[in-house]
Amino acid sequence: MTHVLPLRTGWDSAPDGPDEYPQDLPPEWRLAYYANDFWGVLVPHGIWREAGPAGAVAWVADTPARFRFFLELEAGDRESGSTAVAAALGDRLGGLVGTASALASAPEAGPSRLLRVATEPGQTVPLAGWGLAWEVPVPLTRDLRGARAWVEARVRGQGLPGVDATATPGAAPPILALLGECRFEDLARWQAMLELMGLA
Repeated sequence: MTHVLPLRTGWDSAPDGPDEYPQDLPPEWRLAYYANDFWGVLVPHGIWREAGPAGAVAWVADTPARFRFFLELEAGDRESGSTAVAAALGDRLGGLVGTASALASAPEAGPSRLLRVATEPGQTVPLAGWGLAWEVPVPLTRDLRGARAWVEARVRGQGLPGVDATATPGAAPPILALLGECRFEDLARWQAMLELMGLA
């Protein structure tokens, strides 16, 4: 069965929006607060590089067992620490997310590799052993009616020629819906929508 996982980029409030955390919440508790409501997070390249393996161990300690971390890759990250951070996250690592060139340098064995795909139609990509991480068009972060149709099209494989997500083996990674630095409220609504669609 296909699963779709909506992911926000980072757990800090959006730079151009209001602070979404209680005013008296210490900054070091923000990840734990975030992880109580959401299923996972896309950790930006700069954040996991700065945190390193020690930071990753702390993230695991601060979050519930169901919560997953996805590391955003850039080209050459195999040599720049992604392997060590991935090892520190252990089974809490959901996968490595990046472009085809970034994923090509990732280790062959180990964490799931999810190809970051923009929204332009007609793209063809090398899918050997890779899952898909779709960038959600910004208007759909708040338009759930449009979001549902968009999700259904990707699950049926209409986003990329020759890809049928419903035929993917059960052990394959989920389809990721990358929502950028959306509002927490919008991420919660996406989670509820996917549960109602039976795709969570």
